[in-house]
Formats: sequence, structure tokens, C-alpha cells
Amino acid sequence: MPPTADTGAPGPASPTPMPPGSRGALALCCLVGLLDGLDAQMVALALPILAPDLAAAPADFGIVLAAGLSGIMLGSIACGPLADRFGRRALIVATTVLFGAFTLLTAGAGSVGELAVLRFLTGLGLGGALPNIAALAADLAPRHRRAAAVTLVYAGFPAGAVAGALIGAWLIPALGWRAAFVLGGVAPLALAPVLAVRLPRAKTAPEGGAGSVLGILAPRWRGMTLALWASGFLAMAVLFFLLSWLPSLLHGSGLAFRDAAFATAALSAGGMVGGVAVGLLVDRWGPARPIGGAYLLLGVALLGFGPAMASPATLIPMALAAGLLANAGVIGVGALAALAYPPAVRSSGVGWTLGVGRLGSIAAPLAGGVLVAQGWGTAAIFSSYAVPCALAGLAVAAAGRAARRAAGGAD
Repeated sequence: MPPTADTGAPGPASPTPMPPGSRGALALCCLVGLLDGLDAQMVALALPILAPDLAAAPADFGIVLAAGLSGIMLGSIACGPLADRFGRRALIVATTVLFGAFTLLTAGAGSVGELAVLRFLTGLGLGGALPNIAALAADLAPRHRRAAAVTLVYAGFPAGAVAGALIGAWLIPALGWRAAFVLGGVAPLALAPVLAVRLPRAKTAPEGGAGSVLGILAPRWRGMTLALWASGFLAMAVLFFLLSWLPSLLHGSGLAFRDAAFATAALSAGGMVGGVAVGLLVDRWGPARPIGGAYLLLGVALLGFGPAMASPATLIPMALAAGLLANAGVIGVGALAALAYPPAVRSSGVGWTLGVGRLGSIAAPLAGGVLVAQGWGTAAIFSSYAVPCALAGLAVAAAGRAARRAAGGAD
């Protein structure tokens, strides 16, 4: 029988210490997540600037964003099971090299089509890295700090997005959009050898179904898996709508480029706080209340974006709050997946949750492009995403109940 799942429900604290070298390994996992976020934010900032160079309209870049997110989805789905079979370290190193190499090649893109292909290939590496660093964090951390460790690793993504927004606000106007992709490619390529030397090997042996989706669709886990997929889809849809379209929508509404970049940085800065906070709350109270509450408040925040756009003084705090809540929700869903599955199928569970979630992140940029093309106002577009926020909260509650049933606890 597989090990009992850890759903993050309250319980007695464990005195188990972290294995030697685990803190350094967790720091490296956070750094991989940071580079993932830096890449995503650099792309969103570069799109309005590179459009004239490639003779394209801003609405044409929906396909570029969707191509990158499609690659991330496939990378998550494929590399999670591979890591359960062959080891997390090998997959983390390989995917880091992959996204670094293709990000660097993106600096030479000469057309929208070429850019879309390169973003797809980059996405394969980005998507493959994230579930495995989260699963490794769950492997290394003691039970009473497991949610905090996993969410700290996930919080590397918004931290990288903050860095991408702040660096991009200076780098892109000064040196051009291609310089952003050079930086985004060289950094992970330099990190990969360090990962190969310093990350530990996994010690868990595969069980029946490990290395494929069958392991997480076994009868014991099926209900939880399906609920996690639904919550991941909705959570990613909301977050990646904000990450993908916030700079362009604000800039298109008349806000100066740097003000739009600073609002985007505030979105991601809030995400760092939300990501770390949700892990501490899940370790204390379990997942349902912190994550569900975050989505309820996020829906209210999105309804208030229209009035907040009147000035940067009101917009930036609103973006900060939206980033805190959206990232708390997404990171909370990912953490719940990492906590709920046993080690032998943990990368598969996280990878498929994030991979199915990426369907939402693909749909969100495309839907945003459709709404822009139909002439919807910026405030109306933001308000429309309050609906998936409400549905995400309900799906998280269902996933939490299913996880407790799978673990043999009370509903």
C-alpha cells in the first residue's frame, strides 16, 4: 500500500530535522523557479515593444503566448511521470538546460511564427522544471514544514516575475527586446552545472503505475486528482490572464510604459508574499480555508480594477493585492498536489495538476485577445474574470475534501 497522503491538515508538529544539504537544495529549487518567473515576465513586457520589429499588431501575440503555455503544459505532463521513474535531479537539470537554450535562441527570432515555435520549445523546459522542484521540496522537508517548503519554492516564480518586470523596465527600452532573451537564456544555462552537482538523488522506488498517469488515476486517488485538475485549470486561467495581459491592457489604456511595468512588478511582488503566506497557513489550518478565501477576495479585487486605474497611486496597491491573492491560490493548489500524493507518484501528481492547469493558462491569453479584438474595455475585461475566481474556490474545497478521504481522514 502507498504511503499515507499529507494533505496539509492540522496535526502535531514533527521534530524530524531536514537531511544534510537540504537547505542548499531547496535554495537551488527556488532559483530555478525564479528563472522560470523571470522568463515569463520578460516575454509579457517585451511583446508591446517587439511588435513593430516583427510587423505585427499586439492582438497577434495571443498565439505566441498560447504557444509558450502549450509547451509548458506538455512539459509538465511529460516530465512529472519521467521524474517519478528516472529521478527528479536528472529531469530538473535537463529541463533547465532546455529552457535556457531556447530562450537564448529566441533573441534571434524574425517573425511571429518563429517566435511562437521558439516559445513552445522553451515552454517544454519551463513546464518540466516546476513540478519536479516542487516534488523535490516535498521530499526534503519535514512533515510539519512541508507546505511552507513547497510554497517557498513555488514563490520563486513571482519573485522572478518581479525581477523580470524591474529589469525589463530598464533593459528593454535601453538595449532592446532581444537583450531580455539573452539574459533569460544565459542565466539558466549557467545554473545547470550547479544543479547537476548539488541536487540530491531521489530515494523512493516506483510503485505500480508510477511513471504514468495511471498511478494518480488509481481508485484511491481518482476523485482527488479530478478535483485538483479542475481547481488547477481555473486558478491558472486567472493568474495567467493577469500575467499575460496586464502590461498590454494598462499601456493600451493610456498608462505610460514604465507605470504599466511598475504595476506589473507590484502584481508579482504581491505574489511573493502570497506564495509564502499560503504555505504557512496551510501547514496550520489545512488547504480549504486559505486557498478558497484567497479566490473569494481576488474576485472582489478584479471587480475593483476599473476604478483603481484612475491613477498609479490606486492601481499599484490594487495590483499588489491581486498578485498576492492570485499567486496564493495557484501556489496553494500546487502545494496541495505535492502534499496529497505519496512520494512514488508525487511528480506525476504535481505535473499533471500543473499541466491540466496550463489549459486554463492557454485559454486565458486567447480569451483576452478575443475580448480586446471585440473592443471590450479594460475594466470590463478584468471584471469578467471574477467568475472563474468563484469557481476556483469551489473546486479547491472539493479537492481538499477528496484529499482527506483519500488519506483515510474525516471529511
